[in-house]
Amino acid sequence: MGGRKSSRSRGAVTAVSCSMDSDDENVEEVVEGPLDEDGQPHGFCTVTYSSSDRFEGHFTHGEKNGKGKFFFFDGSTLEGFYVDDALQGQGVYTYEDGGVLNGTYVDGELNGPAQEFDGEGHLVFKGQYKDNNRCGECWVYYPACTVVRLGQRLCVWGGKRGRGNDW
Repeated sequence: MGGRKSSRSRGAVTAVSCSMDSDDENVEEVVEGPLDEDGQPHGFCTVTYSSSDRFEGHFTHGEKNGKGKFFFFDGSTLEGFYVDDALQGQGVYTYEDGGVLNGTYVDGELNGPAQEFDGEGHLVFKGQYKDNNRCGECWVYYPACTVVRLGQRLCVWGGKRGRGNDW
């Protein structure tokens, strides 16, 4: 597993999921907080990974359960509610430049409606995600007040031609 998956850059597909897991043998972790009888985080804990990322939140026998927040080495964060070690429901990803992605997560992946704002609070994307990919009808807002509707029809995106979900 080993960490955050993000293909973020303005003008490209934004997909943020988190699969950091204490079961990954390649990632070392330091736990601050209560442990259960098996030495697993249990209750409110801070887990710092060898990648310098850290998670602060509630655990049940080693699995993230309840409100929690990842702090990534690049200054970005991902906050939401975890069920059985996966982000579920509304999540907020804050980019290192202050931009924000508000989205709906199912089993740790973006699935459902989402909105993205730049660092100044301007709406830059509104649409749907399926399995961490923009899907269906989406609206992309450019700084010059230009709005582009992306959907199942052919479109031009960053000089590349393709369907709205083929970025």
